[in-house]
Amino acid sequence: MKLLKKRNLKSYTRPFAFLLSVIVVLLTSHAGAQDNKGFVIDEIIAKVDNYIVLKSELDRAYQDYVSNGGTPSQQARCQYLALLIRNKLMMAKAEIDSVVVPDAEVDANTKRRMDAILAQAGNSPEDLESRFGKTLEQIQLELRDQIREQMVVSKMEGKITEGLTVTPAEVKRFFNSFPKDSLP
Repeated sequence: MKLLKKRNLKSYTRPFAFLLSVIVVLLTSHAGAQDNKGFVIDEIIAKVDNYIVLKSELDRAYQDYVSNGGTPSQQARCQYLALLIRNKLMMAKAEIDSVVVPDAEVDANTKRRMDAILAQAGNSPEDLESRFGKTLEQIQLELRDQIREQMVVSKMEGKITEGLTVTPAEVKRFFNSFPKDSLP
């Protein structure tokens, strides 16, 4: 019964997402037709199956890295792009393998993370809203989507690596098979 409900919900969300995409394209083309300049809302920089990586996602992840003391570099930016693409690949594989995370777990994790973010912001929702330029509900919805993706990716990684064992001797043998000057 739950599977049937999830499929029904999924069948409604895809047409809604498609309709939203069409509206954005129409609005963008209409705005461009008026002043012949147009503007870019966001860019798709990678696509894995039905999942896309937006330029804004990469910018946000890279900015978080830099804000947390990371050294700005093109290499770091490329590594974040690779990580985002890998996560979308895992999401696509999880969809194929029917790997799901219960909503209750996502909600509980989202609440814990929101509480931590609020504590870091000084327990003031107003400060948090002004810092992000969004309402608390918008912040929580975005965070929930990110947490769901992280949890599904983690569960998929666990499924892929279950039963996999590697001994320290195997790791040593693997690295010894490479010339010493080839290792970073």
